Amino acid sequence: MQPSGGNKKDEGKAVDSSIIKGKRNQDGEQRERRCVSRTTTKARAYVSRQGLPRYKGKVRDLSSTGAFVATGPLPIRERHVVKLNLVLDLGSVVRLHNRPAIVVRRSREGVALKFF
Repeated sequence: MQPSGGNKKDEGKAVDSSIIKGKRNQDGEQRERRCVSRTTTKARAYVSRQGLPRYKGKVRDLSSTGAFVATGPLPIRERHVVKLNLVLDLGSVVRLHNRPAIVVRRSREGVALKFF
């Protein structure tokens, strides 16, 4: 299922609110649109897509539903499915997590990923 953008033709359909732009409050500030809290972390990550090399980055924000990985610009587009390999260094223990994710936003700094 592709995320819907909330336009008129999508009325009555389930809308994925985690990737829709937030509304502004009375003061003109953008409201937070996420349902879960984010944690700042310095975990290492590798983002890969079939047929492309693996890109190394650092996780800036991590939540139960997604992450922002600072990789610099990537040749991966929005809505592409990628594999995220997280390396969590807990001192004497290193934990590895592999998660499939979808790219919901790209920037010069990196990619925002949503887990599924």
